[in-house]
Amino acid sequence: MPIKREESLHTFAMTQAFAHEDEGTAYSSAASVISVMDKAKSEYPGLVTNHQLGRSLDVILSKHGFKKETTLLGTSLCCDEVCRDMEDELRAIYGQNFSFGGIAGFPFGGCTAFGALCHHIPTDGQLIIVYGSHVGIDFDGVFGK
Repeated sequence: MPIKREESLHTFAMTQAFAHEDEGTAYSSAASVISVMDKAKSEYPGLVTNHQLGRSLDVILSKHGFKKETTLLGTSLCCDEVCRDMEDELRAIYGQNFSFGGIAGFPFGGCTAFGALCHHIPTDGQLIIVYGSHVGIDFDGVFGK
């Protein structure tokens, strides 16, 4: 006996996956974002936003001579689109970045990529390397989704 469309596992999974207020939208509502951030902060008490990280790096490292004109930003972040926000925040401070990251933020270029990275550091300049992955949290507060 064939399964009716409304009883299929796919339909059930899709109904559950999109059972939140932002279903079918390209953007999240403020309420959904706040809910997810609250859940993340409860799981990771020291959590900082991308904006807070960028501004903190700027304040802390500028005391040690790191300036936009003389600093190369190297990033090795997960290739997922959610990590682009962090790159955008950091590029707003340090200018263009040298990206050499891949899945889970592991550098995938090896010695060749690091050699090329070093050749792009301004004379008498500095290098900041930011690396890492991300943790997915769905709109129901489930980690790893």
